[in-house]
Amino acid sequence: MVLSGSFAFSGGLFVTPGTRAGAMGGAYTGIADDATAIYWNPAGLVQINGSGVELDIIYVKRNATSNTSLMNVNTPDEKDGDFPLPKVYPTEPNEYNSKKFTTNSFLPFIAGYSKINDISLAGGFYAIGGGGGNWNDTVKGGVDDVSVSVDGALGFIIGNISAAKKIVSKVYVGIGLNYIYSIDNTEVEKQYTRATGSSMPSDYSVAIEKSGTGNGIQMVLGTMYIPIDKLRMGFVYKNGTTVNISGKSEYTLTGLASLGLPDVNNETNYSQNYAYPATYSFGASYDPINPLTIAFSIIVNKYSVLKNDVDYKNETVFKDVNTSLNYSDTTQVMIGGEYRMAKISLRGGFQIDPGPAPSDKRTLLDTKMYSHKVIYLGFGYKLKMLRTDFSYGYSMSNKPNKNEREYKYSGGGYRLTVGYEY
Repeated sequence: MVLSGSFAFSGGLFVTPGTRAGAMGGAYTGIADDATAIYWNPAGLVQINGSGVELDIIYVKRNATSNTSLMNVNTPDEKDGDFPLPKVYPTEPNEYNSKKFTTNSFLPFIAGYSKINDISLAGGFYAIGGGGGNWNDTVKGGVDDVSVSVDGALGFIIGNISAAKKIVSKVYVGIGLNYIYSIDNTEVEKQYTRATGSSMPSDYSVAIEKSGTGNGIQMVLGTMYIPIDKLRMGFVYKNGTTVNISGKSEYTLTGLASLGLPDVNNETNYSQNYAYPATYSFGASYDPINPLTIAFSIIVNKYSVLKNDVDYKNETVFKDVNTSLNYSDTTQVMIGGEYRMAKISLRGGFQIDPGPAPSDKRTLLDTKMYSHKVIYLGFGYKLKMLRTDFSYGYSMSNKPNKNEREYKYSGGGYRLTVGYEY
């Protein structure tokens, strides 16, 4: 029972910050006139007068579902519909029951901004997720019970400092520095319990745990061009970087000595190079009438650089791996609008977000294989120096399939912002 080091829990794609930006479908590269400019376009900070702080909270819950569960086989392929740990006894089920993989993200954003002479400054911290979720099942039979679970989380916390300046009357330039802190945790467990009178020789349990953290540095360059008062255009480049993750993996096995498999408790340190992808974005916003803004953006994500690159100090159980994930670059398309009244603003947006994962293998545990169409609605309320924003987005996925297995990954998310300007 030797496991490949290529095992990796797969989670969802990045969840971007900003309630107002989210309500407008993410079409914010050509707007970026609040604290979330440190993410969307640092050049937009020039538009903000005075000083202020902003706090955002994002909660996203989605369930991946399938018409079949994970398979229980002797030589599992965890990337193609199988539970990652192998079937041992013939009395075990060939397929598990649970057909739902639940993902949750709770993501904060906090930033402050000010202006010194003609330089706009901002800094903050935010989480953009990356993926995490839970799948578990218990199959009770006449001769055995099998309990299995998968828990995992891949998260990124960003610390940012940004500065922006008006170069000429219609051109703004901004630069940001991101410190990326990554958390990568996975736990897979299987417990077999014999029923009274079972002919199987023993109970057994097997588990894999992986826990690591890492960091990297990323540059953000943004520009904004305002040819006329009603039109703003923005361009942003974020360079790709490597997040160097280090941690510990543990493999435990008990109860199979009668089959010639002694108990194992193997721990090893590991290092992993995570290729954090570069992105390019372009956007524009236009005010056809004074209280109305319409906007669009496109974002190119260079996911093709992603690979599974893990080096284990002790390869007794876990094996080194350095292979491409064969992901494709993707282009997101966002459109949105905002209508402003005296104190209240109404917003809506739509986003097309293709999935980067290849189509040759499918599993309920991989949320990167889905393409999404997302509808957003939201509003804002401003009272003197205080403003609040709220938005809701609902994501509708495509239905990837393979060998009569069909998958779906839909759900909603809420955003709330409180901002104070002084």
